[in-house]
Amino acid sequence: MTVDVARGRARRGKNTATEQIAQIAIGEADANIFNCPRCKRPLAVGISRCAGCGLRMVGGIPLARVSGFVAAGLVLGLLVGGGAVVAVTALTRPIDKPLAQAPTNVTPVAPSAAPVAPTIAAPVVNPGIPASALSALRQSTILNQRLLADADKLAAALRSESPSGAEIAPLLRALASTASFGDRLAPAVADWSDGAAVSQGLTTFYAAVGRIADEGLSASVQNGRAYADAGKRMLAVLAQITDLDAASRALAASADLELPPLVPASP
Repeated sequence: MTVDVARGRARRGKNTATEQIAQIAIGEADANIFNCPRCKRPLAVGISRCAGCGLRMVGGIPLARVSGFVAAGLVLGLLVGGGAVVAVTALTRPIDKPLAQAPTNVTPVAPSAAPVAPTIAAPVVNPGIPASALSALRQSTILNQRLLADADKLAAALRSESPSGAEIAPLLRALASTASFGDRLAPAVADWSDGAAVSQGLTTFYAAVGRIADEGLSASVQNGRAYADAGKRMLAVLAQITDLDAASRALAASADLELPPLVPASP
């Protein structure tokens, strides 16, 4: 009977840990995303604890740094409050003798002859386009930039004489994590009828990245040849980012939407 109770507690502890892990959200399709300040894991706005490194944050800022901001704010508040008290005391002090004010001669200033550049108004996005599609299109560019950065690291790992599975495996995990977010994000682009083709291309691309990463990670980390093969296939798929980005920018331009710049990986 004691063994059964112990086993029951162990199972409940395991289920509780699994539920806690399941409750850690990476982000939602329509939400903005940002990198963890410590491990660079993609997180959704509002997350207070990184699921990867455990860093606690407030509004995307590490808790230790927020405490420093609060302390600085308190010191600044005390200084401002003390200055205000001194100013009020000086203003309310009675004046024994009024001071005569000397007349001030004002010299008229001739108007400047320099031409004033006209102000150009920012382009207005068509309100008929669903906001979810525009948000997904913008965030897909951010995801593609992360994929390019990881592709650069993967290419460097494959250039070594004997690629190591221990070095390639973390890169495949990072690529799979980014692609899984893209899988949920890409279909939202199709909320805009003109974005159906771009949505399909992004969906196929993210699915291929996730599939190759899973295939590579299924091998033993000691099997360097399997990881090297998965890395080469991954780089071949990631080479499609340039064409996908061009299609996304053409679609965004039709709606007067400016996308974040896509910085190519180092040669």
